Amino acid sequence: MQWQDEIYSQGQSATGTLNDMDFYLTADNGITLFGFNRNNIGGDPLEVLPFTVGGSVPQSASLLITRAAGTGNPLVKYIIFKGEGVIDEYNTGTSTLVGQANAAGAMAVGAVLYTNTPAFGVNPPTVASFSSTGGAPVNGVTRNKPDLCGPNGVNTTVNMGGVNIDADLFPNFFGTSAAAPHLAGVAALMLEGKQKFYNLGMTPTEVRTVLQSTSVDMGAPGFDFITGNGFADANAALYTFAAPTPDLVTLVYDTTTTPGLVTIYLTVNGNFLTTQSVVIFRNDTLPTTFISGSQLSVTIPTFFGNPPIYIYTPPITPNNNDGGNSDTLYFFSPVKKNVVVTAENKSKLFGEALPTFTSVVTVDGQDPSVFGLTLADLGLDPINYTTPATSTSNAGIYFIHPDANVSDVGLQELYTYTFTDGLLSINKMPLTITAANAAYTYGDIIDGLELQMNYDYNQTNIAPAEQAAFLAALQSAHASQLVEEVGLIDDQTLVNQRGLVNSDLVNLAFIVSQRGLVNQRGLVNQKDW
Repeated sequence: MQWQDEIYSQGQSATGTLNDMDFYLTADNGITLFGFNRNNIGGDPLEVLPFTVGGSVPQSASLLITRAAGTGNPLVKYIIFKGEGVIDEYNTGTSTLVGQANAAGAMAVGAVLYTNTPAFGVNPPTVASFSSTGGAPVNGVTRNKPDLCGPNGVNTTVNMGGVNIDADLFPNFFGTSAAAPHLAGVAALMLEGKQKFYNLGMTPTEVRTVLQSTSVDMGAPGFDFITGNGFADANAALYTFAAPTPDLVTLVYDTTTTPGLVTIYLTVNGNFLTTQSVVIFRNDTLPTTFISGSQLSVTIPTFFGNPPIYIYTPPITPNNNDGGNSDTLYFFSPVKKNVVVTAENKSKLFGEALPTFTSVVTVDGQDPSVFGLTLADLGLDPINYTTPATSTSNAGIYFIHPDANVSDVGLQELYTYTFTDGLLSINKMPLTITAANAAYTYGDIIDGLELQMNYDYNQTNIAPAEQAAFLAALQSAHASQLVEEVGLIDDQTLVNQRGLVNSDLVNLAFIVSQRGLVNQRGLVNQKDW
């Protein structure tokens, strides 16, 4: 109970209250059951009457208010803070909002059970019966209180003794004591967002103004003393200065039709959607109808493949670091099969034509025929190959790279392609070189006569058009290694006044009519030249 008088604790008067009002609970017959009658003179005009209604106590009682000291008839206000009491007589239905909540700089918050909100199908939300009503004048000024409403009855890890309304493992937290910290959290998000996107702060007045202007009306349009400016909407408040990143949840369409074969009407369910959000289909923006913050609708044309679908919300901040793309969903699953093309290893001899290159193709590790697919169905007809090797590349190992021009966007949506190189081994060509027989007349000069050679190798796999050039190159390379003249002088070969040794003949080739000797032995390691 509070009455209109001087308030000592607020410094309104050096003397404090001039009246002492007392508060009693009585039975219907007038017998006093309980009272609170401290002397208030010189203090604050305030009394509290705490009591518990037990099972043996009558369910009806009376409240007795009396003036123990003082003069006049000050305006009195009493409030039942807890319990389900009903005032049968002299119920004025006036303001129940008291204390700091009625301060000009405070944001008073009413309570709404969280299950009575739009998120749970109740729109407009409904205020809790115990939520305080505004309208009490302060020094002759009636302030617009409460400012807003917030949720209560939510889960918490601290048992406050409340009813477990959702029958889960967590106790529930009720009252404006729960609603107020929820809005404090929303204010903190607003301050953080303004700093992130603009590197600016927000004043308390700015926070209040945004929350009030974006709240959900609960009663008559605009402010009222029961619900204030309405139920606070954290998303709408943040949307005033930054676009959210959309969240795509499901694609809803008539399941009796097959997407792709016919044009379909698609509803896109998600979260954090705005009027600027659009649906992206295969990287094309579709004309999009905004239904609500959780739904968009579009028309999907016919298509081949499994096109990606996502939501895009354009940024509105100077740094363009808000908004963006949602996750991607598809009509069909699995989203993509893995196609692996592996070039098979090949080998050939020097000079031979490149072999026909081939590959092993798998779809999710199996032969394409398991899925009823052909190479043409996969866009792999033909498979192209590249290699740095040619028919006359030196002996060694070279890569074989398979590739295919899979340009069809539908195939790209159905399959992920991997191309794996193979190896080409080029080996030396077996070659036998013999000198052709020759006949000369005694006394003829041998010097300058061309020596004839026979080259024996397998030219079966040498391209017919390259066979002559291959032989000519072989002859030229061999001839470049032959010396034109060999002399045998007194059975002792000299070079620069010294005996000829093995190193003088390295990488030289020659033919003589008899065995070449140095000091009565074969010239090089018992080998004939």
